[in-house]
Amino acid sequence: MHALLHFSVVALAVLLHQSFVWPMRLHGSTTHDHIFARVPSVLRSTDDVELKLEIHTNLTDPSKKYNAYILGNPEQTSKIVQVLQQDGTGYKYVQPANTGSDVPVPITEGFAIPLTTDTTLITLPGWLWNARIWLSENELVFKFTNGGLVQPAPATEVDDNYNVSYGFIELNFYPAGDTNEPTVFVNLSFVDFVGLVLGMAMTYQNGSTEAVPGLYRNALTTVCDGLKSQAQKDNRSWDKMCLQDGDKYIRAISPNMYSSQPPNRDMDDYYTKYIDDVWNAFKTQPLLMDTQDANHTKVPSGPQVSCKVTGEVLDCGADAGQYVKPTTLDVWGCNTGPFVVPPGANEKQKEIIPRLCAAFFRSTLLLDGGSVQPSLPSAKYYTADPTNHYGRLVHEGLQDGRGYAFSYDDVNAGTENVAGVLKASNIQKLSVTLSN
Repeated sequence: MHALLHFSVVALAVLLHQSFVWPMRLHGSTTHDHIFARVPSVLRSTDDVELKLEIHTNLTDPSKKYNAYILGNPEQTSKIVQVLQQDGTGYKYVQPANTGSDVPVPITEGFAIPLTTDTTLITLPGWLWNARIWLSENELVFKFTNGGLVQPAPATEVDDNYNVSYGFIELNFYPAGDTNEPTVFVNLSFVDFVGLVLGMAMTYQNGSTEAVPGLYRNALTTVCDGLKSQAQKDNRSWDKMCLQDGDKYIRAISPNMYSSQPPNRDMDDYYTKYIDDVWNAFKTQPLLMDTQDANHTKVPSGPQVSCKVTGEVLDCGADAGQYVKPTTLDVWGCNTGPFVVPPGANEKQKEIIPRLCAAFFRSTLLLDGGSVQPSLPSAKYYTADPTNHYGRLVHEGLQDGRGYAFSYDDVNAGTENVAGVLKASNIQKLSVTLSN
């Protein structure tokens, strides 16, 4: 893994929330396909749309200073990066100057938005795709190269932001349907790390609200204590995933982030026996993949695809593809090996890949009922051994259990919403809460 990784259109090609190339990625791949399927090719001007954003600070230590940084793309597949900047008359989008350098150069256009000790009111003056709302204690450094925007790298010690506490929320503000309804799709992201305590809510036109409260105030400590306890139980390197600045926890990073940093190879065999057992189990019985698809709309249950292991591949039929045996690293990241969405993939392949990786990540394939994916409730996730204890502890640290602990956390049976996605059109405002 490179120490400095770039925001680029390559990330968009794999549907936005793998971390490095630091994509602006909307995690739910199946959700992503469905919500953007009807985006019109000709968009109305951004001059007549805006999104009201409130950032509330709920601080036990008001002496600490926090900033917000908002950046994304002006169009769904644009290579252009734009940042939100405050001037004397309000807010505007600015494209950072491209120096043409191969060496990352700090962005000089100041786009830190200082947060008050109560509520900071912000207006997004137009569409913003694949965006992140970054919040940090003290300042973050963003850089630019001729390859794109360089964002904070949570596991890289040489990164300028390594000792800064931060977090982000993923956002798309886009026109939906034939009438270009201003639509907001937003989610909490812990795919790569747990950092600042963030929550979010939407206020609808009738004044009602829907909230995903996010992490408990002491969640980072709880997650790190849990990782250290797990390391004592299984003699694995979970405790090394907690990063500290002196005695202070700054982040808990995911196994995928941990394993991306050489020489951290000690977890590479973590799922090996489990993967072997799964492959052996489905040589003699079919694995049924529920596509949850009804004419490109996600439904609680849809047509099933029957798959079976033949040799070293999971064969799901001529139209649904064959999938090679994954490795532990494939399962950690859900974006390599059999979990790469190939160019020209059909709908069945796009539906099977997230469901297959989610089943491995949560260790549900060998449970009773695990021969149909997804079919088990979230209470069954992470109950087998081995499993991804980072994912387990992230969800335990969330007040209502909802948020992305990995890229395909929106794969759930029935109508469950473990990922905590909020999506609506014509809302009054979006609210973000920061606590310390």
